[in-house]
Amino acid sequence: WGEQGLWKNLNEAVDKYPSHRIIFAGISHGGSLAQAAALQFRLCRQEADVSVVTWNAYRWSNDSGRDLANATLGSRMLPFVLSRRGEIQATRYWDSVTGFPAGYTTMPNPILLDADSGKFYPHQAPTQTSRFTAVGAMRMFELHFARAALLATKKCMVTALGGIGGQMATEQEYLMAPLAERFQERIINTGEQLAKTGHLVRRQASAEFAQVRERISSASEGMRQSTSARFAGLRSAGSRDCLAIEEAEL
Repeated sequence: WGEQGLWKNLNEAVDKYPSHRIIFAGISHGGSLAQAAALQFRLCRQEADVSVVTWNAYRWSNDSGRDLANATLGSRMLPFVLSRRGEIQATRYWDSVTGFPAGYTTMPNPILLDADSGKFYPHQAPTQTSRFTAVGAMRMFELHFARAALLATKKCMVTALGGIGGQMATEQEYLMAPLAERFQERIINTGEQLAKTGHLVRRQASAEFAQVRERISSASEGMRQSTSARFAGLRSAGSRDCLAIEEAEL
């Protein structure tokens, strides 16, 4: 809140734009932080329009905190939990991290978000505590992380818009396309930097070459002047010697 100036900036934003909505969002640990931050900010600025959307947040409060969040934020708190229907028993399961830790309570209004279809389902057992087992670990690796959450959210948006946009991209396409774009952008930026660096090197080399050439020219001119002065001195001395010889002969 304080070190990065978030609390100050949020208060200034509410003062400047009182009709705007502030949405806290996060996934996993960030989701729990977003829920707590939204609740705290709403309690301090009750006139602010505050909402919070999270994915796979773990538990962080008790029943009293849950009731306070429900009374303060109500339907403006939307905790998504990624889920999937099993192929063999056809039973629905969800991210096991959202059932941790024991002794704490899930925030109100949890919604199961199907990772395959993007559809919503009511949470069947929001108070159930997860156990650290091999099955729980498999469900965590399958459903907990940002990759699955992003793809499920995109499918949800496509479904809500009536399937607009054609066939849904696969998980690999959805993840690799931005990486390819960033790679291409990095290549372009690197090329531009190399071009700028080459131009700068050429300019510096030209300037240094001009300075060297000027120094050589100055040195050459100095040598010519010095040589001319020496020759002039020798000619003058020779003339005096010849004159002295002629006078001696006379």
